[in-house]
Amino acid sequence: MKNFEQHTLNKESLEKDPRQIFETEVMRDDVVDFFLSKTPEELTEEFGPEVARMVNYDQQNIHHCYDLWEHTLRTVETIPQDKTDSVKLRVAAFFHDIGKPEVAKVNEQTGMKQFFNHPEHSEAIAKPLLESLGYQEDEVKQIGFLIAHHDDFMSYKSTPVPKNHAFLRDINANTVAERIIANKFNFEKMGYDKFQTQAIIYQLAHSSSPDFTLGVDQDGQPKKVIFDPIDMKTVASQIQSGNYSAEYQPSILDYYMLLAICCADSSAQAEDAIIKLPDGNEIHSTRRDKIDNVIRINDCLEEAFAVAESAVSPESLKNF
Repeated sequence: MKNFEQHTLNKESLEKDPRQIFETEVMRDDVVDFFLSKTPEELTEEFGPEVARMVNYDQQNIHHCYDLWEHTLRTVETIPQDKTDSVKLRVAAFFHDIGKPEVAKVNEQTGMKQFFNHPEHSEAIAKPLLESLGYQEDEVKQIGFLIAHHDDFMSYKSTPVPKNHAFLRDINANTVAERIIANKFNFEKMGYDKFQTQAIIYQLAHSSSPDFTLGVDQDGQPKKVIFDPIDMKTVASQIQSGNYSAEYQPSILDYYMLLAICCADSSAQAEDAIIKLPDGNEIHSTRRDKIDNVIRINDCLEEAFAVAESAVSPESLKNF
């Protein structure tokens, strides 16, 4: 009798707890088929219209072989159920692209949709949904970080990239440390534009001044990036003031979790995306290459985290 009563209580508790219901659903073996079977009306009732609008949403982009909803679910499915923090990872994956329809723009030259800043928009949409499901403030911040930064390492390449390119990055401890430093502070609030910010984090991570380019011109010469001079003593003072620290300070565990989502996201993309260049050449961006890039970043993450921590320590900052 006691076991029957306990089973009844557990069932009633599950039915009343939206978070428990949701987590049970995202952890299913058949998570893709389960959610694909739900109608937009059912999804709207359970989560709201932002989730429902992903259904049959054509991403219209060569990097994607699924519509937005199926891509999302296959990203969730790819995250193993036996990993540490598997539930949080699957929850973050469920919401990682929810902001795409809101920011979508068609590139007139390529005819493809682009989704600039969609991770940040996805985080903004997901936060109130997570709160309504019953997640606590610290959990919302952590999951929000995973959503907002799932494209952080998209510009990191295993193949050689143009020397000193302002945004494309080789994969090593120092370049990965750049991204970790970037996420520790609000450089825009400090008053720096994107090129100045990139120059600041480069100098912090590499202990040398950058000489950035943005590809080459028609004559094959590097196109230099010109930006206003930066007083690194002022930057060091701003960092040490504590007034410009990011709201959420991710741990190295957060970055390992983030890379797990990056890997799952890549696994749910097209096997081979062919990018045609104006000069007639083609670039193949394969699913395997994207996954390998994430693995390489993961392999040097511990060293990169140490480089980043050292770069913004009082001892290092006093050298400017």
